Amino acid sequence: MKLITVLNFKGGCGKTFISVITAELLMIAGKRCAVVDVDAQLNAVDYLRNMDGGNVFPLDVFPMPGKEPDYHLLGGYDFVIVDTPPALLNSDPIRRTIARSDAFIIPLCLQRHTLFGFEKTLELLPEGRPVLPVCSIGPEAKTKGKQELLQLVRSQLGKGEGDLRPAVFLPWFDRVDSNLSARRDFYYGLTEKQYAHFDALRRAVMRMFK
Repeated sequence: MKLITVLNFKGGCGKTFISVITAELLMIAGKRCAVVDVDAQLNAVDYLRNMDGGNVFPLDVFPMPGKEPDYHLLGGYDFVIVDTPPALLNSDPIRRTIARSDAFIIPLCLQRHTLFGFEKTLELLPEGRPVLPVCSIGPEAKTKGKQELLQLVRSQLGKGEGDLRPAVFLPWFDRVDSNLSARRDFYYGLTEKQYAHFDALRRAVMRMFK
């Protein structure tokens, strides 16, 4: 079982989106996956379950708000994705989860202080384990201030050349109606060009374990 923790000190940058969509993409590729939601808001659970409690998408989700994941429940999976809350990464349960994780995904979006949150998050992570930044770029990036921020992000993240950290850049779709699908028709509704961005995310996650 490979444990991937999705985290960033900053809220609203797409942690739940990335947690759910990564698990769904890996599952579609034939991997057995589960999502553990340790955020008290339990948004990942909400997106992945019907009103009657059944799973919308054939993907297991475990609500464990504020707790360290119960690894006895998770041994039969190829990948377990942990969705964490913002600003609480110093709590003991999440620190223990970080220490046990095999890899990390840090979502970013083009907002003020996004790089500060990214850098602060990196300080918590153990040395020598793969880290994948995923940067969401929306239409607002066309403004002058956002373009400058985008250039700053791109100057620190890249495709692995030199000192740049390998990264994935995603277009910013509507996070609830499109991205956080938990519905099969989401994938069928994407154009080939749109899906290519998400396939790039799946491939980048798989590369972390080669």
